[in-house]
Amino acid sequence: MANIAYRTDELVRFYASNRVRWDQFYESERVIIEEVAQRFGPPRTVLDAGCAVGGLGLALQAHFDSLEAYTGVDINSQVIALAERQAKPWQRFVCADVATARLPGETFQWVVSLGCVDWNLETVPTIRSLWTMVAEGGLLIISLRLTDLTGVCDPAVSCQRISFFDGGAGAEIAPYVVFNVAEAIGLLVSLGPDLILGYGYWGPPSKTAVTPYERLAFTVFALHKPLPLGPELSVPRIELTVPADLLAGLRPGDMPRVSGRT
Repeated sequence: MANIAYRTDELVRFYASNRVRWDQFYESERVIIEEVAQRFGPPRTVLDAGCAVGGLGLALQAHFDSLEAYTGVDINSQVIALAERQAKPWQRFVCADVATARLPGETFQWVVSLGCVDWNLETVPTIRSLWTMVAEGGLLIISLRLTDLTGVCDPAVSCQRISFFDGGAGAEIAPYVVFNVAEAIGLLVSLGPDLILGYGYWGPPSKTAVTPYERLAFTVFALHKPLPLGPELSVPRIELTVPADLLAGLRPGDMPRVSGRT
């Protein structure tokens, strides 16, 4: 099954001027990006899955001044058309489903997906596909909505109107995927990273979401792909800065080798 090919012009109207500067990104995104840049070096080659008009690339370049090449992939043809019209020499754009997009022979130092994979039907396959495009020693940086309750991926139960301006009358509908925290961590561990960082906090669902949750932990993760000659680990090191009550109900086996702050 493919992800939804969104056609609404709401996306290009919003992203033309939003999430194009560093200060327009969420705290969770900025904290994790700063952390991995400090530990592993600033971004040089980036794949942005769900790129809209390429604002992340502009923000990263303005903040770090290190980008050599940025590739943006988005399923919405209108945002890609605008991105291509205003592209910088170091940017290129592909209109495709991030779950099935193929860039033969290419891997990237950073593969980033913010506010994208949990807006689609094929969330888990998309995450697994993006991991294959991370270079050895590189990073997958991804945002997820978490709960300590049962997660949901059924858009009949949890969905969001794609509307930024007029309240949503007639708007396209996107899945509003929410992961149980233990299931999310299990999925990320199964990819085979040697380090998982996470930073998140409780907040209310979007005003345009129809969802059973009163609060969600909006969390950004960074997964480091091991180098081929690195130590073999049965489980990764996990460092989370998230609300303590998000983790309160987890069994000891749900989160191996967790350290850091809550």
